[in-house]
Amino acid sequence: MNTIENNDIQTSPVALAAALAAAQGGDCGKTCRRWRFHAAIRRCVALALVAVPMLLLVGSVSSALAHSTWATGASSTDESVANVRQMLNKE
Repeated sequence: MNTIENNDIQTSPVALAAALAAAQGGDCGKTCRRWRFHAAIRRCVALALVAVPMLLLVGSVSSALAHSTWATGASSTDESVANVRQMLNKE
């Protein structure tokens, strides 16, 4: 083995790293924009997956509270009489 042939090209680790980075980073801007776009889409989907069930839950709870007589603060005489009769008949 001839050592002169092996030492013809002297490259430092820094030069080798720079050459690899230049070879692989040709379209870095486009790749970064694509990754940022995909990350934004994932954030929006995650927000929707959290917000929609929360809004549905809040809507159903408020609807249930709005239909009960104690939530309105006042009930009509007929409703009160019907409620008292119902309680007395359950004995």
